[in-house]
Amino acid sequence: MGIKKYFHNATDDCRDWDVQQAATWDRVVYNTPGRPLGWHHQLYQSKYLHMICFQLALTGSPAEHPFEAQTISRFFHIHLFNRASPANRKNCFWVHTYALTSYENVFNPGVKQSFGMALTDELGSGEPGKRGRLAVFLTRPNQHKGRLFSDSVPMSNSAFDALDAGDKQFMAARELGMVFIYLNHNEIWGSFCESYNAMLDLCGTFDTWYTGRTGNPSNMAAEWSQHVRLDLDMVVRNGRNTLENMYARRKTNFARAADLVYWEARWRRVMRGVLGPKQLGKVKLDRTDICRNVPPTRV
Repeated sequence: MGIKKYFHNATDDCRDWDVQQAATWDRVVYNTPGRPLGWHHQLYQSKYLHMICFQLALTGSPAEHPFEAQTISRFFHIHLFNRASPANRKNCFWVHTYALTSYENVFNPGVKQSFGMALTDELGSGEPGKRGRLAVFLTRPNQHKGRLFSDSVPMSNSAFDALDAGDKQFMAARELGMVFIYLNHNEIWGSFCESYNAMLDLCGTFDTWYTGRTGNPSNMAAEWSQHVRLDLDMVVRNGRNTLENMYARRKTNFARAADLVYWEARWRRVMRGVLGPKQLGKVKLDRTDICRNVPPTRV
């Protein structure tokens, strides 16, 4: 199965945050300094970037992981330290000894591999048979996605404040909102869950191996499902809070009163549902289908 292409805005109407899958690169008209007036390809997240860590350049197809690698690292250094049930919490020594150290015959016969690397292999970058989990998405929304899953602010106040009033700030909000429509797209949610389910199975394999080796119970599979739900809810809260902050900080210092009326109407439509469909309501990750054992959302 090939890499999923190409995901971008479904319409030219900037009041609509929907994302579609298309057969070709999207094109937009640029009329900005340094670029000739006319049609140009939109920038996709890895079009000019080689994936050094996973050597994706060998495929000739730039792509991103719908399931973010940060979710794996956060499982070991955030969830197991602080959020897991008390009986399942671990420390740095345990993570180094059992998650980051390679052992033979745990996940594949004759293969020496760490728990962490086994999970990472399921992102889709390594084996050709798993690259169907990867997708091609627009640059700026994909950058927002990476920051959201890192529990970072997707766009700082200073970056947003530096944007021009009107279309620039409005587009920034749209590009953030597009992340959630992208993740809820059936193809992308399917890829996310394919990685998640494979990782869940590996957690179950690890539980069996660990108990056999140490004589102690292990509940990594149960904690994995809880962790993924907590991180999905974290992403939603972060996205909603950032969009509300953008709405509160939007510039209104237009030279013409007509421009103020025009842009205020657009902001109120997407954020509050005034005279049109409310786009903020699409900022959610509440699906429980396909991903096995994922708890319901709490936001």
